[in-house]
Amino acid sequence: MRTLIFAALFGLSTSVLAEELRFEDLPKSVQEAFEQTHPNARDVEVEKEAEEYGEPLYEIEFEADGVEYEAFYHTDGSFFGYEREFPRGLLPQAVKDSIEKRFPQGEIQAAEVVVNAEDEPLAYAVKIKDNGEEWEAYFNADGSFINQLKD
Repeated sequence: MRTLIFAALFGLSTSVLAEELRFEDLPKSVQEAFEQTHPNARDVEVEKEAEEYGEPLYEIEFEADGVEYEAFYHTDGSFFGYEREFPRGLLPQAVKDSIEKRFPQGEIQAAEVVVNAEDEPLAYAVKIKDNGEEWEAYFNADGSFINQLKD
């Protein structure tokens, strides 16, 4: 399992940059890794995400066995994690503390968690309204800040 280490070196972004792709346009390593793990995937949609989680990733949305998924892969084809909705009241205290520090007037609107194949939390994406502006902020599971994007 790949250890995720993110630093605030990636700075502050002000817009979300995602490029829609066809599955066939993915690097072969990503295609093969996805097809091996999800042979029954249907309704596949692909985007190359900017650096929301501190690095470029391929997001593959798909349906399998009646369940919708969002899977993320590194550009080398290795698996990053699955993203799913997460009850905002259950965010770890370290993430809440980090939000309070960055967005003192902020109100959490929604949250998502990225988990690895073992269902262990890796990172959180949190929609926050602060002083009339809407943000999507990204945090590691330990609460450390990764990035924020104006929503």
